[in-house]
Amino acid sequence: MATAAGKGLPALPADFFTIELCYYLPVDLPARKKLSHTVPQWVPEGSRFFITIKCLPPGKNQLCQAGIGNGVLAAMAHNHENHLWHCCLCLLMPDHLHAILLYLNFRLTLSMSKGLG
Repeated sequence: MATAAGKGLPALPADFFTIELCYYLPVDLPARKKLSHTVPQWVPEGSRFFITIKCLPPGKNQLCQAGIGNGVLAAMAHNHENHLWHCCLCLLMPDHLHAILLYLNFRLTLSMSKGLG
């Protein structure tokens, strides 16, 4: 019996895999409009915010890798534990993340985030 790469595992038959070639035409991604980072005065203290942070270039797996993903989640946990925000949800996707955050020091956090553009 043949073994796979000398590891004692049984080798798969040569016709085990089927390869299909797919051709994709390049498609431009839709342009997202820029949203204001200012919060209206009528938003009460303690509101939850849904945020999305995207990576460039889009479509490349940048966040769902052990070292990077763990670092992002550690940063989210750090800010949660240090009471900058209450993280209700953080969802890592390959090229972006979604989070639902409740900012604990709402007005101070907003003044700190002015440089985010």
